[in-house]
Amino acid sequence: MESAVNTVNKRVIGYLAEDLWMTLAELNDAIAERVWEINHEIRRADGTTRFERFTEEEAPALSPLPDAVFEQVEWKELKVGRNYHHGRLPALFRALLPGGAVAARAPDRHKGDGL
Repeated sequence: MESAVNTVNKRVIGYLAEDLWMTLAELNDAIAERVWEINHEIRRADGTTRFERFTEEEAPALSPLPDAVFEQVEWKELKVGRNYHHGRLPALFRALLPGGAVAARAPDRHKGDGL
């Protein structure tokens, strides 16, 4: 069974490797054509396409998207002190890890406060 990465490597990158485009839009269109072929036209060993398999087997199992939009966050690297805390982070994000100073990551909800 051929992996998806191998398929893309052969059927997108391999097919387009010698072509030349003048704009990014032209390249994107060429890639879109190749991906359409992979998903809708190429039949697998059982006679189905990737798209048919998705719509019949996977799509019904998917849950609907949530009504609320996800909040975009930015991450910053911070060093925590010997006491495993960083004084500027809320308690929820304090690092309580053994082994000395470590890098902690927390969502940047403090824009403009010098973090």
